[in-house]
Amino acid sequence: MLKKLFILIGLFIVIALSSVSSVTADSELTPLNQLPIVSLTSVVTYDDVLSQLHTGQWFGWSNSSDKSYVNLLVLDSKYTKPTQLFLDDQVRILQIAYDSRILLRDNLETSRENLETKFLAGTYTDADVVQYLRILGGF
Repeated sequence: MLKKLFILIGLFIVIALSSVSSVTADSELTPLNQLPIVSLTSVVTYDDVLSQLHTGQWFGWSNSSDKSYVNLLVLDSKYTKPTQLFLDDQVRILQIAYDSRILLRDNLETSRENLETKFLAGTYTDADVVQYLRILGGF
């Protein structure tokens, strides 16, 4: 009984610590494959790729309702227009990374729910506790 109490207290501590997020400097650009999921839509677009290439408002669209390559404008003269092949490749890479991260998130959520069911039933092992703490702590 005492062991279960310590485990629950430990879990509450990990939950509290995992809710604290670190803040990054605004001046640093996030690599495309490490963008937070919430900053992307389910379909990656040229906007997602272009906004990570340079800081500031360096690009725009001649027709904002049709954000295709032909309508892409470079607003800052110190930058050049990326090729369509480059943008298409980056969109594809970013979409794969996004889909993989969503799948991983869903799998971790399922594992967490299964482990919590074991905890509530009292049928968990030490390995289950370690796995649960890793899921909550993100490592």
